[in-house]
Amino acid sequence: MKYSIHNKQVVYQGFFQMVRYELSHELFGGGQSDLFTREVLNRGDAVAVLLHDPSKEKVVLVEQFRVGAIESDSPWITELVAGIVESGEESKEVAVRETQEESGLNVGDLVSIAGPFYNSVGGSSETTHLFYGLVDTTLITCDINGLDNENEDIRLVVMDERDFFSTLSANRFRSASLLLAGYWLKNRLEWVPKTSAQR
Repeated sequence: MKYSIHNKQVVYQGFFQMVRYELSHELFGGGQSDLFTREVLNRGDAVAVLLHDPSKEKVVLVEQFRVGAIESDSPWITELVAGIVESGEESKEVAVRETQEESGLNVGDLVSIAGPFYNSVGGSSETTHLFYGLVDTTLITCDINGLDNENEDIRLVVMDERDFFSTLSANRFRSASLLLAGYWLKNRLEWVPKTSAQR
């Protein structure tokens, strides 16, 4: 299957970039589509990390203001530690950095859960690489974190595994990455080592 880009234009450059494409492509049934226009939000690549302390049976999440949910009941979303992969960075090093910045914790072993996968491929180029990471919750020193120069105001949410899985099953989380990671952990908890996280 082939496609053709007839025109490409950056129509907005701000916190993110919006690109307008004029394109056409081959059809499954044969022939060629009409020329049509689509806008794509370029967000780059991201990582998200499910932080878990198996020895204390705790899951560490974060809560912060998210403008994408501003028209919902509340734009404060409970989610995974996450961040954007900058040019020249590897996903794992971003996972380590974002864990430190958003939770104040050092992450131990990192396990790749999924990805990179598209989050909303109908209109965004963003992909996410999802990780599971070991932490030691006894080392938490502050429940408010984030970088001032990025206008981050991030609150730690530390949940017992039982409460976490109950909230997951009740469909009360609103973040897709968190849902995916949560069900991954629920299905695999039997083999997670019951030892302290690496410090």
